[in-house]
Amino acid sequence: MMNALALAAQTNIELINDTKIAYRQFGTAEPLLLVNRFRGVMDTWNPLFLDALAADYQVILFDYSLLLLKNLLSVV
Repeated sequence: MMNALALAAQTNIELINDTKIAYRQFGTAEPLLLVNRFRGVMDTWNPLFLDALAADYQVILFDYSLLLLKNLLSVV
């Protein structure tokens, strides 16, 4: 039976170049950075899929929607 790591993972916030980036990381071993589709968020990933990956990798998810929004608004 797999551990429910994805659903229990804490959301962290980092300030990078005056922009807040939300991310989660869980699992062990080699890091695996998952990049979501445009306008996607961390919560759209299937938790069972993420838990399967976390059995062999340290899964890292992030939301870059605030970063994209900030960049789009700065162009207007």
